[in-house]
Amino acid sequence: MLQALGYGRYEFYLASRVDLIDKNVVAGLFAYQDDRKEIDIEFSRWGGLTTNSQYVVQPGPYTNQNLCRFNTQLHGNNSTHRFEWTRRSISFRSLQGHYAEPPSRDYIIAAWNYRGDHIPGPDRARLLVNLWLFHGVEPSDGREPELIIGQFRFTPEATPIP
Repeated sequence: MLQALGYGRYEFYLASRVDLIDKNVVAGLFAYQDDRKEIDIEFSRWGGLTTNSQYVVQPGPYTNQNLCRFNTQLHGNNSTHRFEWTRRSISFRSLQGHYAEPPSRDYIIAAWNYRGDHIPGPDRARLLVNLWLFHGVEPSDGREPELIIGQFRFTPEATPIP
């Protein structure tokens, strides 16, 4: 996306089995300003990890303060992944199916809140999506990688009334 959207809720409605992503493939949904100001939802095994998903707030070094790794295990093709970005926090959530709000707690795959010192400002970060090969290595399953985004929704942060 060419324009910066700024603070708000970024929701990605996926129609791909990101839980079955090949160990050599990385799929990213993120807001990017530069390599030190980035908010990521990523699906990958990074060449051999046992987890297949992560939320990250750049920059590194990566610790449990700015990186949350977890396993996504889908019950079908559809999942919803979002981050809600404010000046004080970034809240992440992943759900089974396509929902703005989960019908029950059983639909929540993962959730994590970041309140650290590296929350990017809203002015220049652009929304990006990528699908790439880790270290340029071909998929181990021999299949062409695919990421299907059925829908993207952005809801700007509500402006407080003075």
